[in-house]
Amino acid sequence: LLYLPCKRRVMHGHLRHGTDYPQPDWQPGDLAQHLASECQKRGITFIDATPTLSSAAAAGQNTFNPIYDTHFNAEGHRLVGEVLAEALK
Repeated sequence: LLYLPCKRRVMHGHLRHGTDYPQPDWQPGDLAQHLASECQKRGITFIDATPTLSSAAAAGQNTFNPIYDTHFNAEGHRLVGEVLAEALK
């Protein structure tokens, strides 16, 4: 199972919150860890793209389309492809 986090989860901690920022107190939960645990119980390999995408965000790379949607841009697709290829080796 390849887990692709949402834009907000990836960008959490890397954005300046303006006065109109929706839900300014939102914190990411343990969804990835929960899914990994459930996959492990069922013998399903779990691949989490979050660390790679979050590292890119921390380095100032945008991996999502810049408009308010959750689709990856070319860099995001490239990074996810690398994560998946490495997991499949």
